Formats: sequence, C-alpha cells, structure tokens
Amino acid sequence: MLLTGVEDGDASFVANFTDVDGGDYSFDFAVEDSTAEDSASINVTELGDGELSLDQNVYTEQQGDVANITVQFEGDSDGGSLVIGDEDDVGY
Repeated sequence: MLLTGVEDGDASFVANFTDVDGGDYSFDFAVEDSTAEDSASINVTELGDGELSLDQNVYTEQQGDVANITVQFEGDSDGGSLVIGDEDDVGY
C-alpha cells in the first residue's frame, strides 16, 4: 500500500476495519526516499451482540399502506436486522 499526501508531523491516519476478522495486525512502514522505517500494530476486537426492540408489540395498518415501525437499538454493534413475517407461516 502506498500512502500519499503525508506531511511532516502527521502522526495519525483513519482506518476502517469493517469486515476484518478480530485479531492482532502489524503494519510496517518504509519511506521511499530515505532509510526511515517504522512499524505499528493494532488489535481488532469483534463487537458484542446488540439488541433490537420495538416501541410497540403490535402494529396495525391497512393492507397496501406503509407502516412506520420504530426500532430501538441497544448494544455494542452498530447494525441489525428486522424480519417481518414468515413465508412458511403467513405467506410473506
């Protein structure tokens, strides 16, 4: 990987580790026009489970209309899934 636009004194970089398995990672850096080099390591930890809840137990809406459903999220994760219906039980 080649980092460009790095100025003297820059000491931090933003990195996105989404979809990276948890574990220890090491990075070695070398400067192209000198003998300077350095290394750094980072520990990627997997987030704990989160929990989704609804602000109501039952939502009623006319067939074909759009129902507004408020989903409240708590926990360490930053995403979740809401499944409405069950094709085997109710046909959708």
